[in-house]
Amino acid sequence: MSKVLLQDLIVSLFELYAPEDSLSAAALVELLGGLDVEPGAARSSISRLKGKEILDHISTTDGPHYALHPDTRAQQKWNVQRVFAPARSSTGEPWALIIFSVPEPNRQHRYALKRKLSSLGFGFVAPGVAIAPKSSLEEALFRLKQHEFLDYITYFTADYGESSDLQMKVRQWWDLGTLEQRYREFIDQYAPMLDTLHSANGQSAVTEGEALSLYVPLFTRWKTFPYQDPNIPLRLLPVGWPAPRAKFIFLQLHEFLSNPAQARAKQLVNHS
Repeated sequence: MSKVLLQDLIVSLFELYAPEDSLSAAALVELLGGLDVEPGAARSSISRLKGKEILDHISTTDGPHYALHPDTRAQQKWNVQRVFAPARSSTGEPWALIIFSVPEPNRQHRYALKRKLSSLGFGFVAPGVAIAPKSSLEEALFRLKQHEFLDYITYFTADYGESSDLQMKVRQWWDLGTLEQRYREFIDQYAPMLDTLHSANGQSAVTEGEALSLYVPLFTRWKTFPYQDPNIPLRLLPVGWPAPRAKFIFLQLHEFLSNPAQARAKQLVNHS
């Protein structure tokens, strides 16, 4: 589970196995135990997520329960859409531009707004001018509204005028070098696992418990990529861009592991 934060794993457990429901504290500890997390570390991280208002605490006659905070739950449909996005944008599709200007007395919002746009996959054409494929705009407006940033922005959809140099511009607007390295690290880590499952007849190669311990960290790692690489058209990316290979590996492993992982998660929740 290197490079995967425990708190991110907990959010993934809710996204995968209780997106609209609550889980008892005991069930969460059981699920995290299936990921080799010690009970003390599990409880501490659950408490921190409650403090950050990512999880809600619910008192019941059966003891404490937790559920995704309504704001967190409202974001889940966007996460699913991005994680399992069927296709990339094409070079003929419009771009979304978000122009923001924050008065100096509220300058702390300027930095928060820029961070939020970056986390949604937007690059920056210039200070105060963010860009992404048009498919990113609806979610961006939804999330900016959640954070009460809409008063600071103006947004458009538009075509880029000088298509001949757009590939060069994309390299300036996004940090493609760092992203490419992360894709290749993902491939190096998970391609051997996929090869093993293919050669050993897929699901029968792992137990349900093993599937859970493999799938939740896999899902947690993968779900950040569609935000760092927001479906930029492949023709505008460097030759040999590793995203299609990485996505193929994720989807194949999802096919092999998700069902037995879900079965094990259900057993652990029921047992608790």
